[in-house]
Amino acid sequence: MPLDFGIFIFRLCSSLLCLSASCFITYIIIFKISNKKVRNLLLGINWLPLLALPLVIPFDYRLFRLLIVLGSGFLTARSLDFMSAKPPFPERPPFYKFFFYTFFALALQYPGPNGKPLPRDFSGIFQIFRGTVMFGFVFFLMAGNTCFQTPITFYWLNLISKMSEWYLMFVGFMDIYYGIGRMVGIAGRVNLREPVLSRSPADFWFNRWNLPIIDLIQRYIFLPLDALHHPYRATFLTFLASGLLHEFGFDIAIGGIKGYMLAFFMIHGVTVMFIRAIKRPVRRGFPEIYRFWWKGKPAEALQIAANLVFFVLTGQLFFRAVDLVIDFHRIGFMIEICSRF
Repeated sequence: MPLDFGIFIFRLCSSLLCLSASCFITYIIIFKISNKKVRNLLLGINWLPLLALPLVIPFDYRLFRLLIVLGSGFLTARSLDFMSAKPPFPERPPFYKFFFYTFFALALQYPGPNGKPLPRDFSGIFQIFRGTVMFGFVFFLMAGNTCFQTPITFYWLNLISKMSEWYLMFVGFMDIYYGIGRMVGIAGRVNLREPVLSRSPADFWFNRWNLPIIDLIQRYIFLPLDALHHPYRATFLTFLASGLLHEFGFDIAIGGIKGYMLAFFMIHGVTVMFIRAIKRPVRRGFPEIYRFWWKGKPAEALQIAANLVFFVLTGQLFFRAVDLVIDFHRIGFMIEICSRF
């Protein structure tokens, strides 16, 4: 029996209020406590209750459970980002900037690149408009698939369409975030470097996709694992940690362990390790092949095509997890939410 919608709204608002209160406490701890050990202890105590927040949202609302998990993760990541900021902050930022910076995008940085706060720039409204148009295009594609009920025989076409919609939605989010950030005086980071042109999984994950998160992962996981002397161990454990974090978020939302996200990231991690392992033997034993595939310009298009095929094949695992949270391709989740009013 579905939970009364009013009770659901009450629980959702309570969860958002708890996230906001935790954000405010984090703000006070970071900028008031100078002792590093005491600060980390207090932050840890402040973060722990966030793990239980999604449990107050009923399982009928998996999307909102996932959003609460993401909000908790953003707060944790942003706290680490603030504490290790370079250059250090010239002064304590206003709380509204800290709140916006924490929950709205990992692709923003405060203060600006030169260490100073930026002035407000209302030209960001054009980026907001562009992001909104992109979201409209994604909604149009999803609505089309909902109305025409694309046959299951077009499985691979559906999968490619899902990946395209996911990518466009991500880019649209970034445009909106960048635009709002400029309007409140927060700078935008480089988030994407044409990921569709990646030549390998390593190129995609380390050089092109969601670079602020990659920076945090390298700083707190990859490099501390002595990646310089033990690259395979560091790579394996980094992808394992990323897979477990994604798995945790989706399993909390779903209400059970499925393993799709963990499998997706581990396949990519092993592939990155395998490509690294064969490069040196190929360079020594087959120099012509090495120069053609890894150094030659003619092979670049083949590498990009091979990488896209690899992501389509493995993307099934990723979207199996997504589809258990929201009917992403057919906007069924929107219909379900509207039916509760």
